[in-house]
Amino acid sequence: ENFDAFIISGSLSSAYDREAWIENLCQYIRALHQMKKKILGICFGHQIVAVALGGKVEAHRNGLYFGLREFDLSAEGRKTLKMDNNKLGLLFSHGDFVSEMPPGALSMGKSEWCGCEGMRIGDHILTLQGHPEF
Repeated sequence: ENFDAFIISGSLSSAYDREAWIENLCQYIRALHQMKKKILGICFGHQIVAVALGGKVEAHRNGLYFGLREFDLSAEGRKTLKMDNNKLGLLFSHGDFVSEMPPGALSMGKSEWCGCEGMRIGDHILTLQGHPEF
């Protein structure tokens, strides 16, 4: 309760792994969501937020992707990120993807690789598959 926001970044683990720390993190994310605490999810953070709140994550059939990639911003993505461009380029390093967004999530955009490159949930959760910090 003493924190204003939380950042969940990348991991070598998968959001669908059945490890105790992942299940604990999912419970924590649900609690933060209930309190309307701000969450920024990046890569694994994007995926674990989706799983915690009722979405689905799968391994990509093409395996690991590493490199710079552009994706098409949705109208919601342009509005949320305050961008006029229709595309956003980020560095990506992942083999899993969000295959189904959780209820109430709005898509930030999509690419040929991934149908959900980011999500916004309410005014307190923003997630991106790519790495804006690089």
